[in-house]
Amino acid sequence: MAANKEVILYRAYDNTLGVTHAIASYQNGLEAQNQAVNLDFLKSYICNDGEVYSNSSVDGANSFRLEDLAKSRDPRFEASFSTDYETIASSLVYGNKFVARDGYKLSTSHPDYSKWASNTNTSDAPVIRLAEVVLNWIEAKQILAESFGGAPVTQQDLDKSINAIRNRPLDPIAIQKGVKKTAPLILNQYPNDPNRDADVSPLMWEIRRERRMEFVFEFSRLQDIRRWKKLEYMDFSRKQDYFLGAWVNVPQDAKGLLADKYKGVTKVLNAAGNVVTYDGTNADQLVGFLFIQNAKNRNQFSERNYLAPVGLAQINEYEQRGYKLTQTKYWN
Repeated sequence: MAANKEVILYRAYDNTLGVTHAIASYQNGLEAQNQAVNLDFLKSYICNDGEVYSNSSVDGANSFRLEDLAKSRDPRFEASFSTDYETIASSLVYGNKFVARDGYKLSTSHPDYSKWASNTNTSDAPVIRLAEVVLNWIEAKQILAESFGGAPVTQQDLDKSINAIRNRPLDPIAIQKGVKKTAPLILNQYPNDPNRDADVSPLMWEIRRERRMEFVFEFSRLQDIRRWKKLEYMDFSRKQDYFLGAWVNVPQDAKGLLADKYKGVTKVLNAAGNVVTYDGTNADQLVGFLFIQNAKNRNQFSERNYLAPVGLAQINEYEQRGYKLTQTKYWN
């Protein structure tokens, strides 16, 4: 990774020195992923013509089968997710972003398995890379322009940030799958996204979309929606897509979900908008968006969730020293 020009700061891992990590271990193709991505996330991905799927002219743009998503969406989809339906992922969409192509789904008996298991990973794992720097920069510039009288974002700014990321070289295997680079983002020619929040400008919406695609499985999402004051995105009662996964032909793609124990459990939302539940005899009807098993809404959010509480240990320590440390607003 040190030779990759995109890396800004990296750490060298060496098993002989006991310097390892576990970043890839939960994406090695063998470890279960109970918290897999849902349909809301899949719909957020930009198509490679630079349009949202509902307005795209790319072949297969309206298909949510994994192989079609890989070919029609931004290359980061194919680079982050397996195109095989994996029943050990709750939505059947298995994230493998941090595992090398030749390390994905190695058997446990393979001599290289330890590179991708437990806390024994020695694969490249940058601490900070160029994409993080430029996406932070372009968002900050747009915030300054929108709210503080700063200079407006220019096409040159977009070319240095979002378009530089979109213009990365493609992996030969991705090219063989039909993956294509995404068209550049053009100033004032933004996708007409019907899902854009009314209080977010079209450019800021695309900057935020770029972060969502770029940093999936990384540090960013919760921090982002908190500082955008958008924790309502985590309220699953808002729409059904949070409870759905990829479009699947269960008998063809996920036969494991037809075992007896899944009678009354395996469900899909079919093309007519009807819920079909497996009863042991209707496998051929299980074609649609998979319902994620055991998916449920989170606890309710309030204003205090945008703020961090002061720890009780710190409050007590200050009190012992004769000082009063006030608790954060809303956390009393």
